Amino acid sequence: MTYGWAIVAVLLVIGALAYFGIIDPSAVVPDRCTFPSNFGCSDFAVQNPDIVAFTLVNNNLRDIRVTGINISSSSLLYGCGQSNGLGFPITMLPDGEQKFVVNGCNFTASSPKKLKFKISINYNYGQTDVAGDKTVNGEILAKREG
Repeated sequence: MTYGWAIVAVLLVIGALAYFGIIDPSAVVPDRCTFPSNFGCSDFAVQNPDIVAFTLVNNNLRDIRVTGINISSSSLLYGCGQSNGLGFPITMLPDGEQKFVVNGCNFTASSPKKLKFKISINYNYGQTDVAGDKTVNGEILAKREG
């Protein structure tokens, strides 16, 4: 029973240190950018004061047309999207890459060091796609740079 109390005491100390911000569990979690298997993310960054950038890879077997992007997070005052200067729709070939730089993402004053973003990408397979736009959701977990 003595070892049990010792383990409980250690867990309480670790919990208190994390609660008061002395140790930061998010520092252990690596930055990541994830999408379903038909898309990939080869590069990403979150930069001050208001930029979220990522490179999307088309792993589909045919061309796609990206028709819109929306980024949301609890660390943003409001959602942001569709501002990469290229104009939509953007055609991506199979295994092609396209960098998207989204400006105007106003971070809250209490934003944590690591930010989590939900990315929604609207796309279709071109003029022959009678089903209309589809949406794929991805996620970025990254530390703010700058």
